[in-house]
Amino acid sequence: MTSNRFCSQRWLKVLVVLLGVSAVPVRTEEAPAVDEVEALLQGLKSDDDGERTLFRKQLIAKGDAIRAQLEKALDTSKNEPDFESQIKLVLESFAQNEVLKPYDAPTTLSLDVKDAPVKDVLAKFKAAFGHTLECVGEAGEKKVSVAFKDRALFDALEDLRKAAGLIYQFEQRVVVQDKKAEGLPFKLAEAGEKGFCAVGVNGPFMVFVGRASSTETRALLPDGAVQSNKNINLQIFVIAEPNAATPEVFPVSSVFVDKNGQEQNGQYSNTRMFRFGGLGDAFGLNRMLNDTLQLGAEFVGPLAWKTKLLVRIPLKLSSKKIEDLSALDAHEIVTPEGRITIGKPKKDGNDRWTVAVTAPNTPGATRLLGIRTGLAIRAARAADAVPASLPTEKEGIFFLDSKGDVISSFRDTSRNSTDAMTYSMICQSEPVAVHIQWHREKTERTYELKIENIPIP
Repeated sequence: MTSNRFCSQRWLKVLVVLLGVSAVPVRTEEAPAVDEVEALLQGLKSDDDGERTLFRKQLIAKGDAIRAQLEKALDTSKNEPDFESQIKLVLESFAQNEVLKPYDAPTTLSLDVKDAPVKDVLAKFKAAFGHTLECVGEAGEKKVSVAFKDRALFDALEDLRKAAGLIYQFEQRVVVQDKKAEGLPFKLAEAGEKGFCAVGVNGPFMVFVGRASSTETRALLPDGAVQSNKNINLQIFVIAEPNAATPEVFPVSSVFVDKNGQEQNGQYSNTRMFRFGGLGDAFGLNRMLNDTLQLGAEFVGPLAWKTKLLVRIPLKLSSKKIEDLSALDAHEIVTPEGRITIGKPKKDGNDRWTVAVTAPNTPGATRLLGIRTGLAIRAARAADAVPASLPTEKEGIFFLDSKGDVISSFRDTSRNSTDAMTYSMICQSEPVAVHIQWHREKTERTYELKIENIPIP
């Protein structure tokens, strides 16, 4: 590679192609037609960092349609490590854009329905979004007229539900970790059925009230007066759109709005990870929030509730592997959540093996220590279909047998302290290696959601 390469006739041809300039007089025999993508690829060989960045951005802007051409160039770039790394950066960006698509450019539906059964509309939803939504009883036979204009999945569902006068009926299911569930974790039902309709949607998220309760307290004051208060508790569920990469969802704020439009801040009394029987892997992260508010005893519903959610979306997966667990009494792996110590496997009878795993006492470390893996593996064992291949897109700790296959593992008892926790990981065959995966790059989005007309008992 020479420093004056960009002054050559060949580089001039590249610029002509990129800028769309047709007035530059270049003879055909000296400047044959150059494919635009190939021209951009040649730009990645520039000695100038700024120019490489410019051409890389132009390639990224062309999207996944040029993936095959980039992969072909990657196969021939083995002797040019700098060029190879530039192509890989573009391909990584394609992967990241795919992850962010449900957040930044979701699939939408435009459809005008006239006097059509709900089940027929849902069939069109499946064709557009790829997900099945079932109906309970005769709900699918109800006829509806509604227009959808550039509506994302949850927005379109809400439009349909309201137009048909239906409710959602929640159901629990278990799915194997490496299989995407086709259906959504609720059904459409007629209003007389047990279910819920207090729902808020924004982008790839839906929030709904699982339970609303209230308690009234009376206190005798020193002056003899009686003070009455009403405590309202909402159990809120958050569901991520099925195609969304498993996000981390954090409630930033919550506000209760009474029937007069007066706002009061709520307080999350309990926040914990929640899955529909293991659907966290198939439907993104689902979270249950308990939100409380103290009001005057004279307050009566319905009320509205709104929240702001901070969403962290994983982009790049990193991993570390211990090839021989029996080589030492303990192995250490440094992760963004701190040091994780893996003990030597010990046979525990009946072909059960236990491995002591110690990690920092943080939510992130808990996530790595098998919340996803444990639920999914147990579901897989119940279905007699333990996954053998190592997941390529999921965080977690995965024990491998001598063949390199993932084996059954789940958490048993734990010993907790202020700074660390130790789990006994139980395997159904001898683990010889362990693979820990975590997302080293994440990006953030913020969503505001609101639920109207929540009835308060």
